[in-house]
Amino acid sequence: MFHRKTTRLQGYDYSQAGGYYVTIVAQGRECFFGEIHNDEMTLNDAGKMVAKWWNELPYKFPSATVDTFVIMPNHFHGIIIIHETVGATLVVARPGTAPERAGTRPAPTLGDIVGAFKSITTHEYIRGVKQSGWPPFVGKLWQRNYVSRAFCGVMNTSFVTNPITNASPITSHPTPPIEPRTRKTLP
Repeated sequence: MFHRKTTRLQGYDYSQAGGYYVTIVAQGRECFFGEIHNDEMTLNDAGKMVAKWWNELPYKFPSATVDTFVIMPNHFHGIIIIHETVGATLVVARPGTAPERAGTRPAPTLGDIVGAFKSITTHEYIRGVKQSGWPPFVGKLWQRNYVSRAFCGVMNTSFVTNPITNASPITSHPTPPIEPRTRKTLP
């Protein structure tokens, strides 16, 4: 039986406060999110959708902030910052339904956040295949798992703008903190 080697640190609590650099790769390294022309990344509609949902994560996970990210044709790099929480509640929402409170539980883990991001973008991509003619995928949109690196102290995010390829990436600016009274729920 084949056993996949884990990229996680044994015994590390991935719900603890801190910054996490995450890489997620499209299944089969298919180029679903745009193309590189003249050393510049051009996002297609699917790539723009991925950027939109990345920026929406703090609405779903109020204890997390998203920071700089890079979308490449077949993979994604981003920084998630999990803040100290006490008695946090996880907001559960499925596309097309009203959000429900799952009750008080421990803070969401990095895996919860990345899993939600992958699920939401997969469902949205399927909608794009049906409604807008995006290229279909076989099996899953994203590869199983993700690569993460925890870091602490002063965060230097400049390394994010130098991705795996030599092409110039599309990057974002850090999202500002969300005030509770302006927080909205995802559809």
